[in-house]
Amino acid sequence: MTWTWELPAWPDFTCDAEAIREAEAGFLQEAGHFVGVISHLAGTILDAQKRALRVVAFVVEKGKFLDRLRGRLNARQEKVLLRMFEAGPDGFIGGLSAGNYRSIAKISVATTTRDLNGLVELGALTKTGDKRHARYWLTVPESL
Repeated sequence: MTWTWELPAWPDFTCDAEAIREAEAGFLQEAGHFVGVISHLAGTILDAQKRALRVVAFVVEKGKFLDRLRGRLNARQEKVLLRMFEAGPDGFIGGLSAGNYRSIAKISVATTTRDLNGLVELGALTKTGDKRHARYWLTVPESL
């Protein structure tokens, strides 16, 4: 290359404002997607923590519940209560019916009636409805 007295060719520092706006908009859009993903993940983690805390609280209440009734239940009643606890914090959908109790415990109608009345008297279950519409619910705290 030979040397001349002419000015060198300088780079063009002019800017295209529209191109800059487009690049900025693209960056903000991508950043928004990233923030949305992070927000979704954080929400999912918080929901999982809430569910885990609810399950732990349920297990603790189950222990207190069964300890309170220790020695006061017959084998059938204990079997059904444990089956109800297996359903978790939400319990049986629609509550426990006499028919459910009878099929779990494999007993007669009369024994079912006596057992359920006994559980209500002990405070282990609460009863809603009458006759064939009666449903029974565990008496654990509502916050679970």
